[in-house]
Amino acid sequence: MVTGSPLFYSAATILAQKLPKDEVTIINNTSSKSYLLTKLMIDETKVGVISLHGRDKVDLTQFLNQKYTFVVCDERSVQRLFLAMQYFEKDAISTTIGYKLGYEDEKIEEVNLFDLPGSYDLKQPYVLLIQRNFVSNSGLNDDIEFETERGMITKKYKRHLTLQNLDLEPNQLLWDIGAGSGSCGIEAYNRYKVKTLYFEKNLTRVDFILKNLEKHHVVDSKLHVGEACDFFEGCEETPQRIFVGGGGENVIERLPYLYERLDDNGVMLINAITLKNLSQMITVLNEAKIEFQEGVLAQNKNPLASLVNLFVGPVCCTAGNLVVASLIGKGLKN
Repeated sequence: MVTGSPLFYSAATILAQKLPKDEVTIINNTSSKSYLLTKLMIDETKVGVISLHGRDKVDLTQFLNQKYTFVVCDERSVQRLFLAMQYFEKDAISTTIGYKLGYEDEKIEEVNLFDLPGSYDLKQPYVLLIQRNFVSNSGLNDDIEFETERGMITKKYKRHLTLQNLDLEPNQLLWDIGAGSGSCGIEAYNRYKVKTLYFEKNLTRVDFILKNLEKHHVVDSKLHVGEACDFFEGCEETPQRIFVGGGGENVIERLPYLYERLDDNGVMLINAITLKNLSQMITVLNEAKIEFQEGVLAQNKNPLASLVNLFVGPVCCTAGNLVVASLIGKGLKN
């Protein structure tokens, strides 16, 4: 019924579960993974596995988190991988193709993933083994780890609190609006393995984001350059989390739309840079009857602190070293 191992990303197990157990016998065979690793003499414990055969989503908890990643492929998988690693330098990874394994004309050789298909017919059966040539980072980065315009970075402790309050889970989609240096979205990927869409209109900051995406080897992200509001309707996938760190008055006016775009049980966190923006946010959200939770994340003896506390609302407000934060969640919706 199937080739290779019926226990390795195979239709055999699905069919077997539909039939009476006492009438089914599974005869195992060598999987494409075991076959290729044996040929290359690679320790199986150093290899993560994802399948892009008939699938579009990359499992970020498995992809490039070990030294090697084995990828079960179809004819569209190379293009999907190219998009997932579009901000990588070519030498960040090494790739081996296992083409038509077990056939007389099988090929096992190193290739440049970014140059495929080349001479290969990707409609034929093939798998890929991707070697990570960089050290993975899953911790909290210091501010100096990010290229940035002066003042255009969410400070380390604020990033920690922001990401903590976003309550991120692996493989969720995060929108980072007014991304600045991209530090929040990048750290969200490093720590929580989420997919991020970045929105930034300032071209100087765009250059910094691109450098940071490359430096931190961020997978499955996309940067939209220009007015954020111009891209919202064109983003088809529903975000589970939205972080508004900037974008100006146009974005504030679209907060009700962003709220409606959230997935059920989604969360939106907003930073206000000025008291004017804070006041506008409160007005827009109250008029839209969007419920919220509020709280102070951190503060010190900044003289503006008592003033800003008068305006605590459904936003995250930064004024000096004061951070007032609130979450907007679909779970709060009537």
